[in-house]
Amino acid sequence: MPKLFLFQHMLNSLTYSLITLFGFWPWPNAEYSLNGRELTYKEFWLTGMAPGFLAFCILVVAICFATVNRHGFGHYGAFIYWAAIIALMSFYSLTGVLVGSLFIAAWAYYVFGSKKMRRFFAQRTA
Repeated sequence: MPKLFLFQHMLNSLTYSLITLFGFWPWPNAEYSLNGRELTYKEFWLTGMAPGFLAFCILVVAICFATVNRHGFGHYGAFIYWAAIIALMSFYSLTGVLVGSLFIAAWAYYVFGSKKMRRFFAQRTA
């Protein structure tokens, strides 16, 4: 596996696995809020914030495992995940959009155009 992908997947799978395991534990003394409004644990789940974040965490772990197993979902999923992060970080200014677009184009070239990445995903496991 290319070193950049190995680092990002170790980081993401470890982080999001722990969040999935421990982040949604029903802590009775925890404080939850949505736009400054205090929520109970039950309301926290009913607002859709918790299920949405839980689905996101599981999706990231699935992308990591798919990439390690060389499935096409991992190839496209890893690109979309990091491109979305860059796009969200560069959304509020024209300069940010231009720089973000350059980063996304470079990321697309690395993921889809690099010989090392194409070779890695060509060796799919059954």
